[in-house]
Amino acid sequence: MATIQMKLALCTLLFLLSKNMMAQYSKALDEYKHGRLDEAAKSVKLAEEDPATIKSYDFWKLRGDIYFDIYMSKNPLFKNIEKNPEDIFADSYVRAYDQNTSYETSIKIKDKLENIRTLLRNKAVTDFKSKRFEAAYQSFSKIILIDSRISPQKLDTITYYNAAVSAEKSKLYAKSIELYERLGNFKNNDPRVYLSKATCYEMMSDTSNAAKFYKEGISKFPKENDLLVLGIINMYLKTDKPEKAINYIEKAVMKDPNNYQFYFALGTLYDKTFQTEKAKKSYLKAINIKPDYFEAFHNLGAIFYNNAADSKNRASKFKDSDQEKYLEELDKCKSLFAQSLPYIEKAYSINSSNYNVVQMLSIIYLELDKPDEAAQMNKILKILKP
Repeated sequence: MATIQMKLALCTLLFLLSKNMMAQYSKALDEYKHGRLDEAAKSVKLAEEDPATIKSYDFWKLRGDIYFDIYMSKNPLFKNIEKNPEDIFADSYVRAYDQNTSYETSIKIKDKLENIRTLLRNKAVTDFKSKRFEAAYQSFSKIILIDSRISPQKLDTITYYNAAVSAEKSKLYAKSIELYERLGNFKNNDPRVYLSKATCYEMMSDTSNAAKFYKEGISKFPKENDLLVLGIINMYLKTDKPEKAINYIEKAVMKDPNNYQFYFALGTLYDKTFQTEKAKKSYLKAINIKPDYFEAFHNLGAIFYNNAADSKNRASKFKDSDQEKYLEELDKCKSLFAQSLPYIEKAYSINSSNYNVVQMLSIIYLELDKPDEAAQMNKILKILKP
């Protein structure tokens, strides 16, 4: 008997709850008709809790209408009801489309979705141009959702591409890759897709897949692969694999022999892999193309400077044991500092506020018995202070 009473009580409770939810829907509809959007939003949110309500075309249509009007309203009282009402009304109209039961309602809601699609596209473009990339991504994603209902047989490759780019710029790398994958072969003839996919994988610390897409892009677009080449070079440098990068930069130099940046990058790679003579030649080629290339002058001078410092350290080991070798290393040290001087002086003439260059000059002048010049550099050092 007690069990029957409990069941009856439960049924009564469920009935009352359902009745209350339906009342919330009716209240939301009434508030909406009278323009009280804040109250309508509260009521429709309560009505969402009813499983029967959320299977109703009318409910989702009303929910979409409420939040669409909130979005379009100029009334400041309604602006803070929802931060992103477009997310809610787009989702609502799509759900209404899924729940429609007649041709007439299908046409009505489809027209509504097409209008919203235009609105979202304009918003997405504006957000993208204003560098609000995550907002742009959200709008492009909603367009894709709408398209899946109103034109499922057609793939809008431009929207997918823009969504992928927006996701990448928002650091939503996995989402960006997913969108590029869904594009399939439609954008496989664009080197930017390979660059973006490689970049996303690299940012996710997946260097294996990053290298895969860099290499595929470089191979597929031999005439348009400069950014891909630079991308894989930078990745190998960041992961301390300069020997792998050399192969790509050498090919880049062959393709574009007047690119001073390629020669500089090659010089840096040779330097890292202890191929000193090749590094010197590469820096000189960069300087011949760009005579005011500060970094190339600095690095070239640094090769001689560092070798001079090494020679001085070696000399100190022989000071008390082998005077001949000691003097030999000192002479070598002085010669190397002298070879370094013109390049470091040139770097200084290009950028006189670089602390490292001024410090190197002060030491070189001191080693070459030029105390006045060394003193002048020391004065400048005190002003610069790193």
